[in-house]
Amino acid sequence: MSKIKYTEVVCACCKQTVQIKRIFSFASDRVGLDGNMHNPMQYAMEECPECHYTSLDISDANIQVSKGMLNAFHIKPGYDKIQTPEYIALLKAADIYEKNKKPLLQAYVLRLASFYADDQAENSLSKNLLRLANTTLQTYFESLEELTVDDVATAIYLIDGNRRLGMIATALNMSNDLLALLTDIQESDEVRKLSQILKFEKSLLEKRDINEHLVREAL
Repeated sequence: MSKIKYTEVVCACCKQTVQIKRIFSFASDRVGLDGNMHNPMQYAMEECPECHYTSLDISDANIQVSKGMLNAFHIKPGYDKIQTPEYIALLKAADIYEKNKKPLLQAYVLRLASFYADDQAENSLSKNLLRLANTTLQTYFESLEELTVDDVATAIYLIDGNRRLGMIATALNMSNDLLALLTDIQESDEVRKLSQILKFEKSLLEKRDINEHLVREAL
């Protein structure tokens, strides 16, 4: 069941108090290993009705954004094959997160754009967006001295993305490294779940399976 409410928020860009439709949760019975929820609602960005700032959360004061930054946005050549409002909103959000050096949020929205392109049968564009999301995540992980359990969960998206792109050796090495890391972390339900998913990913990689798979297949 979806939980949607009309909510008053202060826009981080124009500082106006505006009313928006905010999605608090939605359910899906098909969740991909890559984070795809297989639900059209996953693509819904928030948009300020005053300045048209688009984001996952337009009231997030940790994001520095201005009307000048919004006006400077343009779709890069090669990424303009889709012109729907939903797709453009995803790219706008990714652009602001990139400017704010928020790689996890940037990669998340780029993956959403990749899923959206795939839904629109733009397979080449979908792969290019996935590569861009993976590059962003890889840069993030290279900046860390050690990984938390949350980081491992995010790294699975990178592994699955690499597998889907046919980067088998890279993904397999990451899977082995993370499985070894989890053996040194205190066991918990979350750690056991991540281990199961990683072992499933590893089995797919060993079979050179680059198709999409669901989380429920691994658990």
